[in-house]
Amino acid sequence: MRRRDREISRDEGLAVIDKCEYAVLSVADGEVPYSVPLSVCRSGNDVYFHSAMAGRKTELLADGTKVRMVFVGDVRAAEDEFTTAYESAIATGEISLVRTDEEKIAALRMLSEKYCPANMRDFDAEIGRSLSRTAVYRVSLLSLTAKAKRINK
Repeated sequence: MRRRDREISRDEGLAVIDKCEYAVLSVADGEVPYSVPLSVCRSGNDVYFHSAMAGRKTELLADGTKVRMVFVGDVRAAEDEFTTAYESAIATGEISLVRTDEEKIAALRMLSEKYCPANMRDFDAEIGRSLSRTAVYRVSLLSLTAKAKRINK
C-alpha cells in the first residue's frame, strides 16, 4: 500500500469546499472540542452556514472566535486495491454573525441554490417566513490546506 496523497493547491482546496456535501465545524468548548456537521457555501474567502438562533453552537460562536472546518470532497474506494481516493480541505477561520438582511439573504440564497435548486421558485416566500428566526454565520478563512489521493479507476 503506497501513499499517494499529496497537498493540492489553494484553488483545488476551495473547489473541495464548493462541492462538499457537508463540513464539520469545530470550536473550543472547555477541555472538549465542540464539533458539528453543517451545510455550507462559499463566496470568495468566506464560508457561510445557517443556524438556529439559540443553542450550544450559538453560545460558542462569538464574533472573532477562531474555528476549524473540515471539508471532504469526492471519496471513492479502489476496485482493485486496499485504499480510498479522496479530497479534503482543512481551514482555520474567524467567525462572525451576519447582521445585515442583505448578506443573510445572499448567503441563504447560495445555500439554497447548492442544496435544493429545484425549490428556488419558493425561495422568496420562505425568506419572508424564516429570515427573522434564522442566524447566518460567516467564517473568514485565515488558512487553508488541502490534500488529495488519486488512484486509477
